[in-house]
Amino acid sequence: MKIFSLFLIIVLLSCQSSENEKDNSKTINTDSDKNKTYKLIAKDTFNLQIDNKTSYKNIVSVIKIGRKRFFFSKIHRQNRCILWDFKTLKKVKEITFEKEGPNGVGNIQDIVFYKWDSIFILKSYSKNIFLVDSSGKVKNKWNMHKKTKYIFESTASSISYPLELFNSKLYFGKIPPYNPESYLFFKDTMQIIYDIRTSNVINKTVMYPNIYQQGTYYGIYNFTYERIINKHGQTVASFSLDDNLYLYNDTLLLNKYSFKSKHVLSKPPTPKSDLSSVDDCSRYELQKGSYRYLRYDKYNDIIYRVVLHKSEIYDINGNLVEVFSKPFSIQVINKDFELILEQEFPGNTYLLRNIIAVKEGLLISTSNDNNPSLKEDRSQFILFSLNKI
Repeated sequence: MKIFSLFLIIVLLSCQSSENEKDNSKTINTDSDKNKTYKLIAKDTFNLQIDNKTSYKNIVSVIKIGRKRFFFSKIHRQNRCILWDFKTLKKVKEITFEKEGPNGVGNIQDIVFYKWDSIFILKSYSKNIFLVDSSGKVKNKWNMHKKTKYIFESTASSISYPLELFNSKLYFGKIPPYNPESYLFFKDTMQIIYDIRTSNVINKTVMYPNIYQQGTYYGIYNFTYERIINKHGQTVASFSLDDNLYLYNDTLLLNKYSFKSKHVLSKPPTPKSDLSSVDDCSRYELQKGSYRYLRYDKYNDIIYRVVLHKSEIYDINGNLVEVFSKPFSIQVINKDFELILEQEFPGNTYLLRNIIAVKEGLLISTSNDNNPSLKEDRSQFILFSLNKI
């Protein structure tokens, strides 16, 4: 029975690409976008009630299970997740996963839902993937150790490169078998694709651009990267110090597209010898600006990229400016890889890591500690719709 269930899941996953084709009718017509003007306009607010075990800063996404959409949040330290109905905003499900025992999955690094009885879990800092149901029962397990002994130290996943499922393949990041301070780290690939049908591992995409090949660097801002998987099963990657977006299939770089923002200074990463502390790194980030979060609307085939603006280093009180409290803009890129909008937003209002692309537009969290309207008993969002004006 277990083998039949797994076979059924794989067959259903194989049909996923054909289901995605149904989204074509919803694609925004962008044949002449270069001659049109767009704007992100605030349309609505969303408030998700949370309990006293859940932080208002927790990352939230929107997932689809069957025909319904849900707000979804993972609380990694507690090995649990919460789902809210997208329309009513009411909590409909909370799942806590066991760490040990017959249904133990260890510490959870990331989760992706396919169906209620088909949930894939990436175990933190390991090479293990679990398939569980909504009760937390383990239905299957894959161990990639033998096939990846010399490829990577362990899996990696974050809001920048989350675990994603497309056409029976799981996409996730990796920790290369090199010290981050080594130039070899920047010459390695950063993405693993695991085919659950064949157990094949693909390790050929998402590589740091040439500007990173010049030495060793200090600080997270120097080597942060983002990636999404589009509706065609292609990977799009962005790097904090690079103007370009990079388009890959599972094995090759297909193209790169430059979307230079006036708010980012173009210069190569700074060597570690010039950035000896976290404060030095923050000052560098503030002076230069960078490209950060990448979000994808699969319904309309649109990419959103956050641009952190270059700014002054100190505020009027002489304090070091917080990197994520400064002004930012959002670039909007259509299905033809044309930049149709870069819109500016004020600082100290939004929680930038909590941005969600949905078919109605872009949900941006307002749960910023410096926002006067902050309420700690809920996760707050404003929905911005993309409008032609």
